[in-house]
Amino acid sequence: MDTTDRQISVNKFFNENRELKDFFKKIGEIDASFEIEHILVSKEEGLNLLKTTKNKIALIERKNFNFLKDFFLGIGAKKEFIQAILTDKEFIKHLFEYGLFDNLIDSYKEMDVPLEGLNVIKSLPWLNSWIMNKDTKPERIQDFIFSISKNLGNEGQEFVKHLLTKGGIIWNALLQPGNIRITHYFNMLSSRKSLGTSGMIMSKKLLRNPSVIAELLSKGVSKTSIEMLNNFYNSGIKECYQARLYLRNILR
Repeated sequence: MDTTDRQISVNKFFNENRELKDFFKKIGEIDASFEIEHILVSKEEGLNLLKTTKNKIALIERKNFNFLKDFFLGIGAKKEFIQAILTDKEFIKHLFEYGLFDNLIDSYKEMDVPLEGLNVIKSLPWLNSWIMNKDTKPERIQDFIFSISKNLGNEGQEFVKHLLTKGGIIWNALLQPGNIRITHYFNMLSSRKSLGTSGMIMSKKLLRNPSVIAELLSKGVSKTSIEMLNNFYNSGIKECYQARLYLRNILR
């Protein structure tokens, strides 16, 4: 605290008073944990602390992803952070497993590498199996779609369209026996967080196709769900925000 009892920036204070940092470190009041907490290490020291995927994940578990990012930036290692989120495939896989793909994709935009990040996402060899895994909740797939749409530009939108193609990976994932979640699929198409108006047009076309209806019924989708979706798309509502609210009620 300062003389007015307001909290100070520990990082700024010790960087401006290096001799005090050295003194407190010498008498054992500052340890490695404190230095990491307040980013009081040199670039070389910091990179050494985070040179393995295990170390990066450990810091995320202890703090969070944004702290990890701020740590890299705080020691002047922006280039190394970008390298980690673009090339460390094991690290990226861990982020998906921890449900932190939104932080990853946000960082692609924030670090001004959206196209490079999109190419990384496209090249993940386990992406399809992650989507198809019954343990991957539909809400997580939705968040993944929304995050790509929000952060990765027109190319990201095109990739979302590819993922949401009728008969594609997400369609099949949400029509697995015992795990039918087709309303989530139409929510992804119609929400303004993803394809918006163009997605609503795609949804209408699908629900007016007899062969699509027959497939949905054969997979176990209830007639009630199909009727509710048709009623919505035939109601003339054009606002994607209203679409999202309506479909959210169906999802309940």
